[in-house]
Amino acid sequence: MALRIREARERLGITQKLLADKLKIKQTTFNGYETGAHDPKSETLVKIAEYCGTTVDFLVGLADNPEKSDGENGVLSVKEREHIETYRRLDAHGKEIVDIVMQKEAQRIGSEKRAEIIPMYRFPFYDIPASAGTGEPLDISDAETAALSVKPPRGTDYILRISGDSMEPDYKSGDYVYVKKTEELEYDETGIFFDDGNVYMKKYTSEGLLSLNTKYKIIEKNDNIRCLGKVIGKVKGKVEIDG
Repeated sequence: MALRIREARERLGITQKLLADKLKIKQTTFNGYETGAHDPKSETLVKIAEYCGTTVDFLVGLADNPEKSDGENGVLSVKEREHIETYRRLDAHGKEIVDIVMQKEAQRIGSEKRAEIIPMYRFPFYDIPASAGTGEPLDISDAETAALSVKPPRGTDYILRISGDSMEPDYKSGDYVYVKKTEELEYDETGIFFDDGNVYMKKYTSEGLLSLNTKYKIIEKNDNIRCLGKVIGKVKGKVEIDG
């Protein structure tokens, strides 16, 4: 075993001290593994094999092939080590060119992977903002589609963009909100309301529709107010509006 451990380390081209540091043991302890003074524990043997790109079977003499399959457990394959040796023989200019190419390729692959893993959840989106201020009309028949990168909460029926400052500090102008269609709300819940040709985002209270910004007066209860939905949160993540 001692000779196999030494062979695996030397094939990797690293010193006893470096490998000992990686294993978080003393160099004298690792030296004992290579001289046969004592054997490593099973978990340490596994770590040596993984770091050196070989197998436990090779280290203990049960296999003659020191190589692991390419990319297994993230260790260096034969081809990867050959690339490293070639890189070391390059001059400064050659290394700079390789570094540039590798960096650009890594950025390209990273961008592609990020694009692949971003899920898009599609919901109706109303491009005309509901008013969180003085009130603007909302044409509920004119909906586009919002593609969301973060899964909306259960119950979301459509996405709405608000305008104005009456719901600050909780909601700011330009924020997107998740809305669940409903005609009834409990007191102190925030909803989307239609009143006298205008659409508002307000808190529903026993007195009427309340703004969080105290500079706005309450809209007193009247028979013409109609609830269009319940606001169940602020949209998170990326929002893309399909034209």
